[in-house]
Amino acid sequence: YFFCPIGVEELDKVRTAIFMFVDLFGLTRFDKDSLIRFTLTVKKNYRRVPYHNWTHGFSVANSMYTIIKHSPKSFRPLECLALFVGSLCHDLDHRGKNNKFMLETESPLAAIYTTSTLEHHHFNQTVTILQQDGHNIFGKLTSNEYKQVLGNIKHCILATDLAMFFPNKAKVNQLLEEKTFDWDNTEHRIAYLYLCGWRAHWKGGLQGRERQACKEVEAGEVGTEETRAGESGEANEPAAYAGNTETVESLEAAEVEVTGLLIEAIAMTACDLCASAKPWDIQVETVKVIFEEFYEQGDAEKAAGKSPIPMMDRDKMDDQADSQVGFLSGICMPCYELLFRLLPITEPLLLGCKKNLDTWKQIAEDKKKLMESKQQEEEGEETDTGIEEVNEDDEEQTVEEIDDDCSETKDSNQKGDGT
Repeated sequence: YFFCPIGVEELDKVRTAIFMFVDLFGLTRFDKDSLIRFTLTVKKNYRRVPYHNWTHGFSVANSMYTIIKHSPKSFRPLECLALFVGSLCHDLDHRGKNNKFMLETESPLAAIYTTSTLEHHHFNQTVTILQQDGHNIFGKLTSNEYKQVLGNIKHCILATDLAMFFPNKAKVNQLLEEKTFDWDNTEHRIAYLYLCGWRAHWKGGLQGRERQACKEVEAGEVGTEETRAGESGEANEPAAYAGNTETVESLEAAEVEVTGLLIEAIAMTACDLCASAKPWDIQVETVKVIFEEFYEQGDAEKAAGKSPIPMMDRDKMDDQADSQVGFLSGICMPCYELLFRLLPITEPLLLGCKKNLDTWKQIAEDKKKLMESKQQEEEGEETDTGIEEVNEDDEEQTVEEIDDDCSETKDSNQKGDGT
């Protein structure tokens, strides 16, 4: 989790990415030459923007590699394949501007993809690379496997749109809080398809009664009284499938394909934000390039006659610490807390993020105190006349004593003059 990609040569990142792929999946079902061409072309199609570049894509893939290596039973092989490749390709051809900018500037991409504009483009770039001669790393997969992996890669890449994270987080939190989350529960697995908003894709790949099963999940017909424990105390099959083992087996086969889609999305978000959980020295260097990219967008917005938000305004660099506190506490920490509850092996991400958040809070507090101190000094300078008034407590002689001395001196002078 603490690997530092900064300073690693570009081709060394390619070699390491290939190593991670082979370590996870081997070469039995993958052509090595195709893998090398694919990885090199992925690197080439990351633009030279300050942050969303090849280094970022590589770093996210490395974080996903770590999660998969430490939780081998959490995802199925094809899911792992989609997660890793999706992580490596998730920001292909990123322009250094966000979706909001694309929409407001009427970018051609925004005309093609009205939601998750950049993420759809990143997936399209991934498919385009796979279609190049000698680049299809999935060439040895069956037709069904290929469709499944490609569809899952799409969902993984779209999950990196932070707008997708919040509804997914709310749904998982609800299940966890109600203590109804169960990985071994058939209804939950199929229900995730519905909850994630991905039912249309997967239903399109199902036929006959399997497709009807998904429709019944949507209609709320799975999980009714018929499915609850009977008199014997054993769980009954849904009424529509009672005594029909063929349909139940088909349903179970279908559920395997959708198992973990929601947790995949959360894992993608967590890996995309991995810089927030890195050791402090890596965090600081990464934040520098993140804000440089933000400021470049802010400059473009100013050039277009618009006012950028403070986080993207280079005239407000003093707000960086506050921005980081808001980002880490509002997005990163909730993400890692949720992922930790689902995959406890990801605790280092949670602890790393919390440590960085505490440091940013301290920096923000110190800046606030410094600004308050400067403000008080400036206010004091504005009211200062430059004249020091008499402080009688500090004087050896009081005003009255001096007055008496003056009177005695006057009397003696008058006597000396004979007056």
